[in-house]
Amino acid sequence: MVEILGLLGYGFSVGCFGTLVGIGGGPLLIPMLAIFYHLPPSSTVATSLSVVFLNALSGSLAYHQEKRIDLVSAFLFGMYTIPGSIAAYFLLTQVSHSLFDKVFGVFLVLLALYVFFGSPPSPHQPTDGHAQRRSLGPLSPRRIVDSDGRSYCYEVDERLGNLINVIFGAGTTILGIGGGILQVPLLVYVLRFPVHVATATSHCITAINTFITLIPLLYFGHVDPKLTLCLGLGAVAGARLGARLSRRFSDRTLLLLLGIIFLFAALRMLGSH
Repeated sequence: MVEILGLLGYGFSVGCFGTLVGIGGGPLLIPMLAIFYHLPPSSTVATSLSVVFLNALSGSLAYHQEKRIDLVSAFLFGMYTIPGSIAAYFLLTQVSHSLFDKVFGVFLVLLALYVFFGSPPSPHQPTDGHAQRRSLGPLSPRRIVDSDGRSYCYEVDERLGNLINVIFGAGTTILGIGGGILQVPLLVYVLRFPVHVATATSHCITAINTFITLIPLLYFGHVDPKLTLCLGLGAVAGARLGARLSRRFSDRTLLLLLGIIFLFAALRMLGSH
């Protein structure tokens, strides 16, 4: 009973915090599953992605009610993550437990360094079309008005976003993180999305990606039902709260706190072997 309550509480925290910063929760789930449950890499990734999907779906529905998701970009980029995700599945069964922990530990260290030393995004990105940016083709204009009447105007390089998401699909599936922690910097720093639109859209992309990725993982029985149910129920409830609280917190403060968590988890994973 104590374990179940602990899993529900941890799932709630992951869902709330993950939705606040748009990361889905995978970087918080993988270390816990690897350190305390010692699951094989395929089961660790499958269980993490199951919870991430539930979290992302719940958060996406909440963000949709707030009208902050760029639905065109979310669907387009989400579909482009699928080929890489499916290909990455076949690599999971070839990865040893020790190697997986080391690779993910190094990944978390790099994420923490990025959070600590990267330039914080501005609350609103330039909308006059003169911002310097990478471009592979014509830019597609976007205008979103949220439920509070805030207007976000920006332009999207869809070709660049599609290309990067093919690569993201493979990498995030192997790591079992769903992609949010990489999607938010991509949307903000490379594709120039407004921060609050980026966090909401990232959640929707993650829901699409993880849904498709989970099909073979569920079919071959890699998902741990008990962990998925307990963590998932907590994450669904936490995601709803996180979406409502998202505008009340500084993006930079949340990311710095997240960096500390990443660094702590990385040290635990790298020191476990």
